[in-house]
Amino acid sequence: MRLQTYFLPSLLLASSAVSGCAPMAAMTIGASAIDMATRDRNVGGAQSDANLRTQINMLWFENCPRMHRNITISVKNGQVVLSGMLDDRASKLKALAITWQVEGVFEIIDDLKIKVQKVTDAQWAEEQIIEALKSDNSLSASRFSIVAFESKIYVLGKALTLAEKKRVLSITHNVGGSCGVIDKVTVLN
Repeated sequence: MRLQTYFLPSLLLASSAVSGCAPMAAMTIGASAIDMATRDRNVGGAQSDANLRTQINMLWFENCPRMHRNITISVKNGQVVLSGMLDDRASKLKALAITWQVEGVFEIIDDLKIKVQKVTDAQWAEEQIIEALKSDNSLSASRFSIVAFESKIYVLGKALTLAEKKRVLSITHNVGGSCGVIDKVTVLN
């Protein structure tokens, strides 16, 4: 059990040292340890959240090492909160897609912002779709991420049922209008 608890952070630190990012990895691991120590929950839950955070950080590091500098992450009971300022919408889409890949991530609260952007029709539709999902009482909007990129609307997340997935995609198609919809939603059951 102890080997598993310390293996992933150690692996992250070792891989970061090779690439010259040891200070960043040390800060990430230190933040994870502080976060875990300050949780007002049982040890198993804190360990699980720390493992999720480590897995997300490792995938980010493998795919785009700069994400660590731009995004703050917190995890509690499988709910991930992402916040920070990104250069472009492609980075936001990549960060969300990578985070949704991690087994055990159940919800994502997306507080990611884009530094400079001109508003396109797809981005306007993104905002409208997010509001429509939030106002639909039959859905949990935080289980889905909506990102407009290159005139398409990407729908990411984890639906509890096939019916829920169909509902989210229906709202996206209805509100998104002429924008192409890219379905990246997995069904849990």
